[in-house]
Amino acid sequence: MEYYPGMNPPFQTYFSSDSQQAATIYSKVTGVQSVICIVDGQMDGGQSWSPNLSNLTVSQVEQWADITADLYCSFDQVSGIQIDLEPFEPPYAKNLIAFLARLSSNLRSKNNNCINDIYPDGRSLSTFLFAKEATPTVLEALGPNGFAIISGYDLGPNPSGTPSTPVAYGGYLTQSIATIIKSAGDQYYFALGIPAAASEHEFTNATDTNGQFTSGYPMYSNSSDSYMKEAFIAIEASKIRENPQFLGISLWGFSSEMIAGNYEYLPSNPFVQSGEEQFLKNNL
Repeated sequence: MEYYPGMNPPFQTYFSSDSQQAATIYSKVTGVQSVICIVDGQMDGGQSWSPNLSNLTVSQVEQWADITADLYCSFDQVSGIQIDLEPFEPPYAKNLIAFLARLSSNLRSKNNNCINDIYPDGRSLSTFLFAKEATPTVLEALGPNGFAIISGYDLGPNPSGTPSTPVAYGGYLTQSIATIIKSAGDQYYFALGIPAAASEHEFTNATDTNGQFTSGYPMYSNSSDSYMKEAFIAIEASKIRENPQFLGISLWGFSSEMIAGNYEYLPSNPFVQSGEEQFLKNNL
């Protein structure tokens, strides 16, 4: 999602031909029941293409939601949309919540083909955010077809490029799980993302643009503390899998390279470090 004041309309949502092709390919993979497209962007005005969402009117953000629903509901391979607009914080969050509420309504409407013979109940809507941001107001805006994807990675106070220890990470994750369980109650649905590959705060190593190397901790290890071991200790201790509002675990991330800000982080996917793939198969 991008914003250009000189265009009419200025708010643009994209679904490129490459992304359309990828969605089609994934939809045909054996065992895949739905394909949810991630729509991302910034909303703090920090880039030439990003809006300051707090400066738009509710009418404008609702028009943007209409455009987004019209686009994605034109494709039957799209089962739902996940919105990843950052930062999800004041003063931007108020208009983002209005955007989500309108988009949720659109995705359950016949007016833009979001309801059809394939999707008699419409398409799903999710959003990615930290547990503290997933207030009941946000969860309600996602609507009856909606759920939150709670970040179980990039946790803690360290600046990007400074790793948390696995034990510290486990504590942050425990707190995040407790927060979302309380906010969701028995009304709202949520899933949890965990760092099976490197993030900005949980990584095995990182190299900045000046070649400076930072050593972190293993994502998985048989012989030492690791992020994956701590993640599943926290998950099992919380009994989150017994919670009827919990939809499951998402894995971050699958990439040929993991670059954010001034750093390249490793590993770039969950299958690089020995034993991690089998560990995930055994524990997911």
